[in-house]
Amino acid sequence: MSGPCLEGQDAGLALLRLFEDIKSTGREARGGSAKSGYRFGDITRGLWSKLDGDKAVATIGEGIRNLMPERPLTPLEEARLRRQEREKVQSDFFAAAQSQRTPEERLVAQAEFDMQTAKLRKEAEEEESRLETEQNLLQVALERCLRLEAEWWRNDASFRPMRVWRLLINGEMHQVVVAHADGKCVILCDEVAVHTASPKDFTGKAKLEKTFKIRSLSGQSYDAVFVITRLSHSAWHYDVAVNGTLLKEHWNADEGYAKNHGCVSIRGR
Repeated sequence: MSGPCLEGQDAGLALLRLFEDIKSTGREARGGSAKSGYRFGDITRGLWSKLDGDKAVATIGEGIRNLMPERPLTPLEEARLRRQEREKVQSDFFAAAQSQRTPEERLVAQAEFDMQTAKLRKEAEEEESRLETEQNLLQVALERCLRLEAEWWRNDASFRPMRVWRLLINGEMHQVVVAHADGKCVILCDEVAVHTASPKDFTGKAKLEKTFKIRSLSGQSYDAVFVITRLSHSAWHYDVAVNGTLLKEHWNADEGYAKNHGCVSIRGR
């Protein structure tokens, strides 16, 4: 087999898929189904019947699952598991205590237990909601990071990129792109157009400033300014600053990647 070697959980899943395919093929061969992509004939049908193929595959699959390394639980999964275990222990303890009470005492104890259980469950659900929000934000951040690392602006047919800047705010990746589209200059931040400028905007001006906000996944915003300076009829200079910090150019259409095209790191709030 060519390609990267599969390890751990990936290898286990690959083996499971293989045996599931064997099971499906065995059933088709045994039944003489014309849908099978294999031509095993009577020998395969006989062997599959004698080996009890379905049972064999199920046994092998269970063995593979037992050998596969377990995926670590997420904080959200751990919180839900703790809540379930706590509620079970509390319920078992309460049931044992109830057996020692009089009918009147049971009614009072049940009301108190229900009230306390509802309170604890509400607190646990609020914590789980917070963890779920964090987990979703992390997933969004990962997906955006992958898109930015893949340099989405290279494959967008709606504009022609001219300059690109990258920066990190508290470790979170952001990109600013200036591009040409339909005879205009378009300024994009994290895949979203924030400003456009046309030649008439420079009438009587040598410099044009455009301000915008860079928003983090947590909802915080940071002041950014994009400055276009007209050097001549066909020459322009661009600068981008975020929170007063001038960014280094990452890429341009004339020279490609800058010699030192690392990200400027900015510590936000």
